[in-house]
Amino acid sequence: MTVELYYLTLSAELAAILWIPYIMAFFVVWGIVPTLSYPADPPELPAWAQRSQRAHLNLLECLAPFAVLVIAAHLLDVSTSNSVLGATLFF
Repeated sequence: MTVELYYLTLSAELAAILWIPYIMAFFVVWGIVPTLSYPADPPELPAWAQRSQRAHLNLLECLAPFAVLVIAAHLLDVSTSNSVLGATLFF
């Protein structure tokens, strides 16, 4: 496995768990029952939870093009110091 594929895997794993803080904020701020029923007038979530959601959405938005580039480079057997740096910076 190339370094680029390794960072792609780490990025996908990060995307898979980055939603957890945002969802946990619902339970902390709203409580269990209102979260499961979605209240009509919900209290606002803290800034860190909103930032967590934006970070998750941003990663999801950028992950597909990054994956295409990494997989194409892997199939073409291209692994340079610049591609490794790019994958590292993306992660």
